[in-house]
Amino acid sequence: MGSRLLFLALPLAVAGCSSILDVQPTSTVPEATAISDASGAHSALNGAYAGLQSLSYYGESYINFPEVVSDNGTATGTLTAYADGDQNKMAADNTEVTTMWNAIYDEVNRVNEIIAKVPNVTGMSSSDKNETLGEAYFLRALSYHNLVRLWGGVPLRLQPVASVTQAAQITRSAPAAVYTQILSDLGQAEHLITNTNQTTAASLGAAYAIEARVRLYMSDWAGAEAAAAKVEGGGYTLATSFASLFDANGNATPEDIFRIVFTPAQYNEVGYYYLTKNLGGRYEVAPTADIISA
Repeated sequence: MGSRLLFLALPLAVAGCSSILDVQPTSTVPEATAISDASGAHSALNGAYAGLQSLSYYGESYINFPEVVSDNGTATGTLTAYADGDQNKMAADNTEVTTMWNAIYDEVNRVNEIIAKVPNVTGMSSSDKNETLGEAYFLRALSYHNLVRLWGGVPLRLQPVASVTQAAQITRSAPAAVYTQILSDLGQAEHLITNTNQTTAASLGAAYAIEARVRLYMSDWAGAEAAAAKVEGGGYTLATSFASLFDANGNATPEDIFRIVFTPAQYNEVGYYYLTKNLGGRYEVAPTADIISA
């Protein structure tokens, strides 16, 4: 009896899919037509900035997990990935490492789409194209520096990747090649960007600041000093109150060069992982005794 009922129900389910469930997605668009006009280019760039908000990127993992792996933080919660990182037991299946890798390369692929397609968009002014491309180059440089800082040599993906099979064919590049690409992207950003005062988008000051940091990692002391001097000439000043840098609402300060903004809907969990359970946090990580005493 049960088999007959199942058999009779199947045609109803199929019919339902063609009328009620067969709908077009509202949160995604086909890759082929995603960036075909100015509106699409601007939406893609907004999506690239949104990629930085991922909980596996600046929303939590990329900020907190490296602290646990270093001497600055210690694992205090129940996550095995954090405990293994704290004890330097870095297994291939560590979920924090995997999700960070995926989130950062997702960001790289978002900006690769912009860099590949915006030059061919019609009805978009040259100045608009240049600003959009400059910000995309900045975001790619930022993400590749984050990758090379954590993993050393990494695969250099400079074109959009459409499938897992295609992505698997890209081999690892040497750290020197990654740094060469980062400086090339920053050079493009510095040439194309005109924004000088908007801190929630890539600016010339932000590009120079990242360049200074990159050159420090390369031990290029003179280059780092020159880039830092350009930042200092950008009109940034120290906040009058040190505490204002840690405002609960993330308000802007005169020290801001580039900010990733979070909202109640697009939230982050950085502080949540530090807060003790009696304060509503999960207390997954805490400062080490050495950091506290310092």
